[in-house]
Amino acid sequence: MEDSGGVLVGQAMGGDGPNLTRWSPDGAGPTARIARFEAGVRAVCPRYGGGALVVGERSGAFVLSRGASRLRPLPGAEPAVHAVATAAYAPVAVLAGTVIQLLSESGEPTTIPLERVGAVSLTGDGSRLVACDLDGPRIIHLDIEARAHAELEGAASPAAVVTVDADGRYAATVGRDTRGPYVWRLGTGERVELPRMFPHLGGYTTAAFGASGARLALGMATGYVKVLDLDSMRWLLWVESAHGSAVRSLAFTPDGRRLLSGGEDGRVLIWSLSQGTS
Repeated sequence: MEDSGGVLVGQAMGGDGPNLTRWSPDGAGPTARIARFEAGVRAVCPRYGGGALVVGERSGAFVLSRGASRLRPLPGAEPAVHAVATAAYAPVAVLAGTVIQLLSESGEPTTIPLERVGAVSLTGDGSRLVACDLDGPRIIHLDIEARAHAELEGAASPAAVVTVDADGRYAATVGRDTRGPYVWRLGTGERVELPRMFPHLGGYTTAAFGASGARLALGMATGYVKVLDLDSMRWLLWVESAHGSAVRSLAFTPDGRRLLSGGEDGRVLIWSLSQGTS
């Protein structure tokens, strides 16, 4: 994700050296080595007002302030956190562990009565979330204020990734067995019929929405990187073998003009959506 002074990159594996680093915006290399997590970094999410929330594998949740080079524990967060999501337009974060915690900088953490959640994503205003079941194909759409939830039907396998567009119109998942993507309209709960996806050996591994609009980025086990505009059903980016192996993470810059992709080949690439090049 993009941060003041560069791009934050978290590596999924542990090791002797730092695995949370800040890179220069042009992708030339690391400019700051921030922290080392024994078992690796699980998630890095932008934080409302600047900075980021960082979740380590089996080590809890932390705050990185804008431009800072030192982490601090996230107040009120339980230690067994395996997923985190933040709202684009409100100081709200949601953590999934043995329970779901909703954290707001204006008040005490609250617990949401959903268990066995594998991944979560928040709408831009923090009013609704979409979560996937840890063990099955169940996808849950929750109105946080009303504490009411409904299931989104049609996924054929447990989800590895769930993402919601900032305006709260669409939700998308990619299956743990790389099946998908599956997309729903949150207003009606209906599945969206996607254009021909041209399935390739290996399937889809990750997905992400931008901070505005209905642009859905998709990564594949074969290294492909794609961006689909859901309103026009037009492909904005389609790059074959962008990475030498599976794509594991995707993130749009705040202005939506560029896309960052991280792969198992150890590279972080920055794509211009207007030019279709890295």
